[in-house]
Amino acid sequence: LTFQEHCENNHWIDFNTLVSKIIEYIKNKLVTLPDEIIVAGFTELSPIQQTLLKTCETEGTQISVLENLYSYDDPSKQTSFY
Repeated sequence: LTFQEHCENNHWIDFNTLVSKIIEYIKNKLVTLPDEIIVAGFTELSPIQQTLLKTCETEGTQISVLENLYSYDDPSKQTSFY
């Protein structure tokens, strides 16, 4: 069995498919978004996570990214997600 078949047989959904569904629901106004989302503790975001945040931002949610909390004095260690 492929991974996808295994998921389907067990009624499971993988992370990227889940996030894609959430993005679809946001675009179709089926989800009420908060005024602000604070992103903290990530060293990087996957492309699908970036797309999710961009979608939220497009729909009017403010996205605040807290930079790497352990590298205040070293800008080269800080992360920008988009």
